Amino acid sequence: MDNLTFYPHQFNLIRGIFMESNMNGYEPYHGNGYEYNAEQVVQQVMSRTFLYMFGVLLLSGLSAYLTFSTDLLYTIAANRTLFYGLLIGELVIVFAANKVLSNNQTVPAALLLIAYSVVNGMTLSFVFAVYELGSVVNIFVIAALVFGAMAIFGFVSKKDLSSIGSIGMMGLFGIIILGVANIFMKSSSLSLGIAIVGLAVFIGLTAYDTQKIKESASYDSGLSVNTLAMFGALTLYLDFINMFLKLLRLFARRND
Repeated sequence: MDNLTFYPHQFNLIRGIFMESNMNGYEPYHGNGYEYNAEQVVQQVMSRTFLYMFGVLLLSGLSAYLTFSTDLLYTIAANRTLFYGLLIGELVIVFAANKVLSNNQTVPAALLLIAYSVVNGMTLSFVFAVYELGSVVNIFVIAALVFGAMAIFGFVSKKDLSSIGSIGMMGLFGIIILGVANIFMKSSSLSLGIAIVGLAVFIGLTAYDTQKIKESASYDSGLSVNTLAMFGALTLYLDFINMFLKLLRLFARRND
């Protein structure tokens, strides 16, 4: 079950696509008598971002519980093709969601987000088999508190957090490379080190991503409020899930 550490939630390269290609370089638009109300849009985008994120987390939790409480978990565990198919499916859904959101197609994007949260919940159901339920709940609360604190910091900070984002992205690629290598090396020490570095990376990226989402709403990109909010919800959802998994690896009690 150590493979739990190597779920490709680490492969949230949606950040690189979303944050750079869709959130940078926009200038305010004031032509044809139209004035962009940045403050109002920021409030709408941020509130909907966290609302949508809560929704997909809830769906993932429900999916994980139902998968664990039925024979589906054992079917997935016994069938490697199905297991890796689900992981590949997650990546496909993420990139597809990015594509439709870039085209301002909110309804298909919403359906893809729902699909992603359900599939992700199915893979996350393994945490209930590996770790004690009480420990999982405690770690979830801790992850939520840390995530909330960093999101607030990213939202209110006047300091440009781009340097944190750059370091985080480099750390993310390093985690991916080491994680893939450790699938073959099976080193518990390296696995522990990856979890420690990964936790620091996603704590920093949570603040950075929150700030970038806020900044994206400050400029008229031509994307709707719902589109920006879904982009933000997916990005922060991936940050939170990664943070949660790293905390589980470091501090959760395993089932005997």
